[in-house]
Amino acid sequence: STGNNSMALLAEGRFYEAQRRLKEASRVYEHATALTPNAPEPLLSLVKVEVALGQAQQSRTRLEALLASHKDHSFAHGLLGEVLALTREYDAAALHYREAVRVNPKWMTPWLNWATLSLSQKKPDIAVQVLEEGLKANPESEELHMLLASARSEQGQIDLAIAAYETTLRLNSRNLLAANNLAVLLVDHKRDPSSLQRAFSLSRDFEKEAPHPLFIDTLGWVRFKMGQQEEAIRLMKQAVSKSPEMSVLNYHLGIALFQSGQRAEARMHLSKALKSSDPFEGRQDAEQVLAQLRG
Repeated sequence: STGNNSMALLAEGRFYEAQRRLKEASRVYEHATALTPNAPEPLLSLVKVEVALGQAQQSRTRLEALLASHKDHSFAHGLLGEVLALTREYDAAALHYREAVRVNPKWMTPWLNWATLSLSQKKPDIAVQVLEEGLKANPESEELHMLLASARSEQGQIDLAIAAYETTLRLNSRNLLAANNLAVLLVDHKRDPSSLQRAFSLSRDFEKEAPHPLFIDTLGWVRFKMGQQEEAIRLMKQAVSKSPEMSVLNYHLGIALFQSGQRAEARMHLSKALKSSDPFEGRQDAEQVLAQLRG
């Protein structure tokens, strides 16, 4: 049957892809797409390979032709949105994402891509609208709640961001990134004893479960806010040793060292935190403390 042939071609395409033989993969996926034009897999695979080969224009032409013959194709709008976003045609991409979610609201990718695109264009309000719409169709989506939390943070809506992370953790208590980001919001914006306690219980196991520098740093920052300075400094030094250039890690360590009277070291880390222009929560605080240390 056609379906079986298409499956065989997909397997062959994956084999070529694994060997980085992208031209051959592209040829095989194109054949599979011709055999089963309405199946998502061959088309998704073909477009991915074409884009990797720098043939975004070819994908665009193909997808536009497909949409001319089936205007409600379940996957073509979402894929065309991705191709347009790659070629920086952001408004056109957003229009296709909108069509994609109208035709196929259960397909998560266009919701996530559309919201991410809005955030990257510094339009958190649009991202929030998109995500709330997406959540009506997919209320159990961990990814949508995660992204909603980011968009709410960007808007400065801290309580709503906290609520979105709490929902994410209800859906998946093992989502370490949600636990991390929630702990950071609680200690940076709340500071009351019960918020600190919650941040502590969220981050308590990071040292053994998530030895990534950002997670270790969060654990240290929470400890610091709880008054456990020595333990905080130990953890933050560990984080900075793993990722010495990261601004926020240097900022947290610098502040903790400053508070414990280690002024020369504090100054070094705060200067490092401010060396690059990337924004982080506490940048002004870092500038003020550094000015005091230099004064």
